[in-house]
Amino acid sequence: MNGSSDKLPTPFDDGEVYDLLLKDISYGFDFYTGLAKEAKGPVPDVCCGTGRILLPCLQAGVDIEGLDLFAPMLDTLRQKSGELGLSPRLHQADMSDFDLPRRSALVMICPRQAIYLRSQFLFRIWSRSLLMSVAGGIAQLIFS
Repeated sequence: MNGSSDKLPTPFDDGEVYDLLLKDISYGFDFYTGLAKEAKGPVPDVCCGTGRILLPCLQAGVDIEGLDLFAPMLDTLRQKSGELGLSPRLHQADMSDFDLPRRSALVMICPRQAIYLRSQFLFRIWSRSLLMSVAGGIAQLIFS
């Protein structure tokens, strides 16, 4: 750690390190891809990270875009998607206060994010997700 900051590093500070730690977790690909395909409309992947769920959904033809707070995670996702010939719409924003230009058929917040949330914060995220959904859309927080 350098002397300029008291902040401890996290796995989110380096997308490549994050991927090294979690690269072999394939849990849920079929579930999330199937759910996103069934939505038949725009699907934001909130806390998309390095694309563990977003990339398989994009490859399956889902109209999906990603949102994450951490620029290094999005940078790694851009690199990985470029290597696959994909160009997802990506947004750097706080999941409790974001506004995307399109209404959504489904808002996904996938595995492990619930660990970091408190109930008041979770309510703000749920409210924001409801605002992002079209009438008849699905605002669903998926925790596994």
